[in-house]
Amino acid sequence: MKSKLTKTFFLSLFLLSSCKQASLANCYQCYFGKMFLSNASIDYENINHTKITQNDPINEEDYYVNQYLISAKNRKAVLENSTINFSQADQDKINSLDDNTLFLYSFVQIPIGYEGFKRDNVQGYIFNQKQVLITDNYYYFNDRPDLLYCEIDIRENKDNLTNTTFVFYFEIDIALKDLINLANTRFFYRK
Repeated sequence: MKSKLTKTFFLSLFLLSSCKQASLANCYQCYFGKMFLSNASIDYENINHTKITQNDPINEEDYYVNQYLISAKNRKAVLENSTINFSQADQDKINSLDDNTLFLYSFVQIPIGYEGFKRDNVQGYIFNQKQVLITDNYYYFNDRPDLLYCEIDIRENKDNLTNTTFVFYFEIDIALKDLINLANTRFFYRK
């Protein structure tokens, strides 16, 4: 009887642990990592690559995002881009990139009367199954990895009387490089 109970216990433990591993390996909503704010700048009118989709229109204008994927190999060309002004801190961070890391910079147009902000980080899992702090506004769905989503958090700021830019970047492991397709990223304002 004791042997049968022991076998049942170990079989249950194995099944439970394999379920946990399987659920972590197959995320439903999969995240890229952690967001950082940047002091880099670009002229508002030079932001024109990807149109922001608006579920709740702020007004009749269209707003856009420019994205730049920076690796150790292309960092010199990006830093020499005459339309982008990187602060010294950003330049130092980009120059310290190693071969295992990518930076995905986003330059976002923010409408009059609003400001962009970074949401709080949460505990989550990324591709390597380690639980880490992530910013959960840049993601894809497991059944559709070819379509990426980026939610841009904004809030009202009546003191903001001009169109402004909001700049942030994600630090991403090189193992996720093949998933990043700038042309297939959908951007949304989130109030």
